[in-house]
Amino acid sequence: MVACYCRVSSRRQTHESRKAEIHRWLRQNRIRAGRVVWFEDTETGRSLNRPAFERLQRELFAGKVEMVVVWKLDRLSPTRRD
Repeated sequence: MVACYCRVSSRRQTHESRKAEIHRWLRQNRIRAGRVVWFEDTETGRSLNRPAFERLQRELFAGKVEMVVVWKLDRLSPTRRD
């Protein structure tokens, strides 16, 4: 599975522009849509306690994820330590 993670910080923002960029990257790298699972959060980046991020972690730890794709690394966490 290829896990695509998108996070926006507020309800005023949408995932669409980020998803469009990730879709473009997936096409350029010939990754079939059937292999992709999307994880989307509308949460602050201050905490790692986010529903979709937690689901992504469970899939990772279960060995189901081959690759994680994010629009920008700061969408996972604003600090490198995390």
